[in-house]
Amino acid sequence: MDIIYTACPDYSGADTSFSPDYIMATIAHEIQHLNSFSVDCEQQRQSNFSEPLLEQVFLEEGLAHLAENIAGYGV
Repeated sequence: MDIIYTACPDYSGADTSFSPDYIMATIAHEIQHLNSFSVDCEQQRQSNFSEPLLEQVFLEEGLAHLAENIAGYGV
């Protein structure tokens, strides 16, 4: 089972890294990572490779940041 752990929002505003918008952006980012990994594993299963062909790190992170923007939480 895939699980995304998140923080609890700080509604006082004292710590902006725990704002609801920041947490939602993190969820969008991590869901994109899960989605990419699922696609990689499915391609591995279909092609009978011993290990999945993973995206380059810069591309994987770029897609995850794009997911934040598409979800409306990007910079």
